[in-house]
Amino acid sequence: MKNNLKITLDQSPKNAWWWVLIALFAVKLFIHLWAGNQYGFHRDELLYLVQGHHLSFGYMEVPPVTAWLGRLARTIGGDSLLAMRTLTALAGLCTLWLTVQFVRKLGGSLFAQVLAVVCILASPAFYRHHTLFQPVVFDQLCWLLVYYFLLHYLLSHQPRYLLWMGAAAGVGMLTKYNMLFCVGGIVLAMFATNHRKLIASPWVWAALGVSGVILLPNIFWQYQHDFPVMDHFKGLYKKQLQGMTAGDFLLAQLRMHQYITAPVWLLGLWYFLQQKSLRWLGGAYLATLGLFIIAQGQAYYFNGVYPLMFAGGAVFIAQQIEKNKAKLLIRPVLALVIFTLGMVVMPYGTPFLTIDQLIKYTQALDINPITPLPNGRVQNLTSDYADMFGWREQVKVVADTYTKLSKTEQEHCLIWGENYGEAGALHYLGKPYGLPPAISVHGSFYLWGAGNPNAQLAITVGLSPKDMRDLFEEVTLIQRFKHPYAIDEEHNIPILLCRRPKQPLGTYWKKWRKYVFS
Repeated sequence: MKNNLKITLDQSPKNAWWWVLIALFAVKLFIHLWAGNQYGFHRDELLYLVQGHHLSFGYMEVPPVTAWLGRLARTIGGDSLLAMRTLTALAGLCTLWLTVQFVRKLGGSLFAQVLAVVCILASPAFYRHHTLFQPVVFDQLCWLLVYYFLLHYLLSHQPRYLLWMGAAAGVGMLTKYNMLFCVGGIVLAMFATNHRKLIASPWVWAALGVSGVILLPNIFWQYQHDFPVMDHFKGLYKKQLQGMTAGDFLLAQLRMHQYITAPVWLLGLWYFLQQKSLRWLGGAYLATLGLFIIAQGQAYYFNGVYPLMFAGGAVFIAQQIEKNKAKLLIRPVLALVIFTLGMVVMPYGTPFLTIDQLIKYTQALDINPITPLPNGRVQNLTSDYADMFGWREQVKVVADTYTKLSKTEQEHCLIWGENYGEAGALHYLGKPYGLPPAISVHGSFYLWGAGNPNAQLAITVGLSPKDMRDLFEEVTLIQRFKHPYAIDEEHNIPILLCRRPKQPLGTYWKKWRKYVFS
């Protein structure tokens, strides 16, 4: 009875750490709502919003959940950037909540819950993931749900938790195929621990059936479109993944979440491996890590497991501090140091500051300082930040050109972006100017065709004059678009007005399928 009373009091609002925990949730939400409307849309966000205009069970680059959520965000909050990123911020809060639930399930105190949450607030990687409207944050949420329901089952042996686990894995696969690594790591961990008999359980196979039913429409879509996911993976390996060595991957695990939090998640891993009933969690971490190294995956693909590791580490550290006579001093000092360092690096992970403030801030800290170049550009601006600049200005140039056309010309004009970022901006941000839906052969835009079959002219962004002269009789350079902060790919690119197509673009469309992931 005394132990139960102690637990109840420890988790109650009478405990000061309870209010600290609430404050941390509020700080997290405030940061992301403040940062959510800064800079502009990221190229990936524009793609997912346009995908939301074309609801389907699959797309060329990703499974469908992010597009569905994009449609939901627009339905509830309109076309604003903040409305869309609020959904991502709420998913980030769900990550914090699940982390707290893990700590509680492991028997951790309120201070342990605070410590785990503080570690997430100290991670630049999680600030990024919880800012941008991308599949990553929803994928991580599904990872945590899979671990959470499996842990629930192993502690309670109630089969319904396995079915919920199957549902979370199925939704995870509809969010990002990264879920395969999560499930693969768990299966390997089960074989390596005393839970291996679970693999033969009919309830596990029932959970697999639940996942399969959820995933089936996407599999059918992939089949109908000749499995573009395989072409996408080939493109990723060719462009992004080949240079990732095992050493790079391991070092990135330390850097992404700040070195200050590394002892916490490493102790979490050690804590799980030392507990017989929880050893599968440590095994799942190591097995999944191995799978990613073998597959040469990007380092951030693995981030879905870290809230769990922070939870384990926080429980272990809190238990050790409890034995120390100076615990009343150690607890707040430890939490405050990690939190303070988290706030210092926070602007590197989410656009909390204006771009001018960010430049001055990085220079003052002298950590990857953003410095102006003689040509008007800057160096050391991260690609995610750079990818939020220039889209509205691009669209404005196109819109100005479009409005100068006669009404008849406008009715027969195509708007064409070289890549999905440009096409997404033209499609989504061009609506207030009355621009027609943009076309592109890049990514999912290929699915939506060549536009008006009777088009007699096109305004293009990013496509080379040489290539356009092969397709049109007359090609005029409107301007070379430049922006001081835009990513290199979107700086000094041609915007063209092309007239009199030699053939309708639709006649080339099937042949251009090979450029979808180029």
